Amino acid sequence: MIQELSDKFWQAEARNEETKRFIRDIKRITRRKFSAEEKIRIVLEGFRRDTPIRDLCRREGIRPGTYYAWLKDFMEAGKERLAPFKVAGAWVLNAVSKGFGGWLGLRVGSKGTLTFRKG
Repeated sequence: MIQELSDKFWQAEARNEETKRFIRDIKRITRRKFSAEEKIRIVLEGFRRDTPIRDLCRREGIRPGTYYAWLKDFMEAGKERLAPFKVAGAWVLNAVSKGFGGWLGLRVGSKGTLTFRKG
């Protein structure tokens, strides 16, 4: 009797796991995949603030956490894109501070910023 109940329990558990695996596979197959252009469009639309983020996410069929992950990726990509300018700016600042900026009329300001020399 106890062995019979144990067997039924494990059979039901196996069916349950099989059902969960089937549902997971269906979700994976039918999951919507967004192109880079679509992600950028959605993030930029969120920047405009015409509609609240939750309404935008509901309309696009994504979770707010997904939107904010895309936003973070978008911002990180922008930072990486601006990195060469930051390095070039540091190089110019260094050159000016060593006295090579005179012919351009540049000088280093009090806060470490680059300014044009007057007159």
